[in-house]
Formats: sequence, C-alpha cells, structure tokens
Amino acid sequence: MARPPLVTFALVATALVATALAAAAFVSAASPARPPSPATAPAASAAAPLVPLSTVPADVPQAALDAKLRGDVVVRLRVSCLGLVDSATVVSGDERLRESALDAARWYLYAPRPAPAWTTTTLTIDGTSETDPLPLDILAMAREAEDTGDFRAALEVWAGALNRCGSHPTIRNPWAIRGHIAEAQQRLPEMPTPQGESYGSAIAARVEQQRTVSRGAHADLVLKFEDAQRNLPWWDEPYQWDAASLLGCGRSQDAIRTLLVFRAATRDSTSRRRADRAITGIAAGDSIMVGEMLKKEGRQFDRAE
Repeated sequence: MARPPLVTFALVATALVATALAAAAFVSAASPARPPSPATAPAASAAAPLVPLSTVPADVPQAALDAKLRGDVVVRLRVSCLGLVDSATVVSGDERLRESALDAARWYLYAPRPAPAWTTTTLTIDGTSETDPLPLDILAMAREAEDTGDFRAALEVWAGALNRCGSHPTIRNPWAIRGHIAEAQQRLPEMPTPQGESYGSAIAARVEQQRTVSRGAHADLVLKFEDAQRNLPWWDEPYQWDAASLLGCGRSQDAIRTLLVFRAATRDSTSRRRADRAITGIAAGDSIMVGEMLKKEGRQFDRAE
C-alpha cells in the first residue's frame, strides 16, 4: 500500500499559490486554504496535458526489480500559478510503482500560468535491469523510523540515503529524500548546533559567494553547499545559499526545488517569507535579482555583519 504523501510540500505549494494571486513578484505569502483533495479532482478533459519544464527521476522499488516489472503510472496533478505541483493522485498503475511515481511527480515543474490547472502525466518505471539488491533497504529503514516516531533516527537514515543517491536504482530521486529530511527535522524539539568540516566549508563558501560572479565559481560553491546538506541535514541555511549559487550558474529549476526544501525545513518565519519571494520572483523571470537578494539576506550573513 502506498504511504500517504508528506503534508509539508503540499502546504508550501499552496502558500505560494496564495502569494502569486495576492500580488506580483516579491510579496509575502498569505495563509491560504488547502488545495482541493485528490478525491475531488476534476476528471481529465480532452485538452492536451501540460508539458513539464523539468522532471525528476523516479525510484525503482525493490519489489519491481524483484519482479522484473516495467510499467506506466498515470498521475493526476494540480499545477499552481507558479508552475508547482500542489496536489497529486494516481489514476492508474501497478500498486508496486505508485508511491515512487507520486514522489517524483510532486517535484515536476511547469511554466507559470494565469490560473491553477489540472493535468495528467505518465511515468514509466523500469525494473527489468539486472541489479543486485542493496544489503540494507535504507529507504525502508528511514520510513520505519518515521512510522515509529523516531525522527532523529529517520533524519540520520535519510541523510545516509541522500549520500548514496544515484548509486542504485532504488535511490534515484534526491528531492523526495530532501523532503523527508525537512519533514523529520521539523519534528525534532531542537536542532543540533552545526559544526565540523562541512560547517566551516559552507561558511567559507558563503563568504566567497558575496564576491562571486562567474558561473564556474558558483558551480563550485553549489558542491560545497550540497556537501553541507548531506552531512548536516538539519541545518537549513545552506539551502538558501545553494539556491543563490544555482541561480548564478543558470540552474533556475533546481533553485526553485531547493527553495521549496528551504521553506519546508526552516523554522524561521522571515526565512519562509524570503523563500516565497524568491520562488515568486524566479517564476516572474527575475532570476538575477532573486540571486542577489539571496546572496545579501539571511541569518548567518546578518550575524556576520
């Protein structure tokens, strides 16, 4: 049976819809109503499905690999004014493939549009390749920790999965893992203090970011910020810094996804509003201005001043 989707990202996307409707770019998000539930999604019309600007890979469940299963999953999505998926439900597809398909489709990005719209997309998940099973089912371990309420253990296991993402067909979707990390760390009573080599490297990279203008230099900084995300997953600030450098090297779609994680992970209301302004600005085509804003604003930068 598929696990229920995480609530955090549906609420993030819904808040951003309210932002887009309330004002133009760079305004704070209002407290919106929840989107229509998948159960009340309108039936597909004859109109051609919307084409995503950017997709993410779906994990191949171990059950699909064991069964040599290749199949299509049709997913019904609601796309917000900003081009974000704020609701998703499966229309058809093998039960063993559905959760992975939903976890991927929720991170699809579409062109901004005048009003929210429902669309369908089809994901093909191929488990026919010859692949050795992982010695430990790390995703199952993380979900079991979540189900038992041990969110500190879940956080550590999800971080381990992020470090191994891409090494096996069952771990291909880094954004779903980051979403689980944000959800788990929000359930902890307090965050550990960031420290160690990854902390020092990220702080140094943040300082360097203030004077960096070349795409190549920003690409190098992205690697340092993402190292901090893997090794200090409870620390929210590197997501903002990463988004600024992703914009600096032309990766605006990954910047939007990173800002969604930042908004979900942070406990600071000012940071959430900053993420809202940034995502709305990118959708409006103001990536350069957004990048400069993200470089100049933030808790660590303010403390350094």
